[in-house]
Amino acid sequence: MTIRHHPHELHLARLASGLLDPALALVVQAHIDRCPGCEADIEVLTATGGVLLEDLPPAQLGDEALARALARIDTPEMAQPPLPPMRRHRIAGGIWYRPLYHGRDGARAYELNVPAGRQMPEHRHSGQEWVCVLHGSFVDRTGHYAEGDFVECGEELEHGPRADPDQDCLCLIASTGPMRMRRLIPRAFQLFLQL
Repeated sequence: MTIRHHPHELHLARLASGLLDPALALVVQAHIDRCPGCEADIEVLTATGGVLLEDLPPAQLGDEALARALARIDTPEMAQPPLPPMRRHRIAGGIWYRPLYHGRDGARAYELNVPAGRQMPEHRHSGQEWVCVLHGSFVDRTGHYAEGDFVECGEELEHGPRADPDQDCLCLIASTGPMRMRRLIPRAFQLFLQL
């Protein structure tokens, strides 16, 4: 497996420092799990962050710091919105998706499977969409993407990815906003499935 498309170094640094949105972090981590080069980069970034923390001078805490920390321990975290059952939802033409994460800020992560040779409807994004190809491959106007490849789509991109004809394409996708479908029927599916 030759991986040709990788996350930007800034995304790796944000993941290593814990600053990446959880949905986006799932996609970057899926790529790292398949890419020895990015795995080595994340190890270096994590180690560098640890060294930088060790070199910081101690900070004085206010008198109320301990009381605030203890109060947070006793306060339950706000619950995440409940996830739908972790089952596949058929869209059309053999395409299915499985929701994995839905954050309070609207970011979500899901698996999407497109049958061999099938094309997704033309769409844009109202935020970022990050993709890691888990199995198979697809092509769109920006290039060809195979197993392990990382794809970053911005709001300006309009595309309709097509799975290669030899096998189904399974992707892990994170989005920070809903898709904007071009045609009426795909829009109806999108609203119903909340993609």
